Amino acid sequence: MAGSVDAFGKLVILYQHNIYGYVLGVVGNAADARDVAQETFLLAYRSLGQLRSPETFRSWLYTIAVNQCRNLLKRRGRERARFVASSAEAGEVGGRRSADIGSVPSPRDAAEASETGAAVAAAIAALPDTYREVAVMRFRNGLKVSRIAAALGLTVAAVESRLRRARSELCKGLAALRRE
Repeated sequence: MAGSVDAFGKLVILYQHNIYGYVLGVVGNAADARDVAQETFLLAYRSLGQLRSPETFRSWLYTIAVNQCRNLLKRRGRERARFVASSAEAGEVGGRRSADIGSVPSPRDAAEASETGAAVAAAIAALPDTYREVAVMRFRNGLKVSRIAAALGLTVAAVESRLRRARSELCKGLAALRRE
């Protein structure tokens, strides 16, 4: 039992940032994201016996996270989730901690990056739930289309279609930023 707890602890360490990042992108605030991510790992641990093949653990874990996000959004009465991407709360750039990137941006560059991040966050938040799910998984977490399809229980073609529509909506939402 202790060995399985230790092994699962290693999996949590391996996937916690990706799951939290996905959940944050979908549910929109850090407090809810922490709760949903924690619940995701708790449910995964309790359900390990249902995992048919260990090589599908990542997709299986994302499926649990997707369902937990959907449950939270339903509990909210389908209120629009806001995507929170402030550097103070997320502390990440492209999925990596900003301190790990190695170069310190100038104040002007940091301000522009913050504005851009806020605009992208607002555009993502404005996406319908079905597009936001795939957009966060693909663009923020870098998951392959096949893994997204497995996690969401969709075909690869359906995921590709949703990604095309998400890109189109994001482009429309960011058109004002490009004009500046």
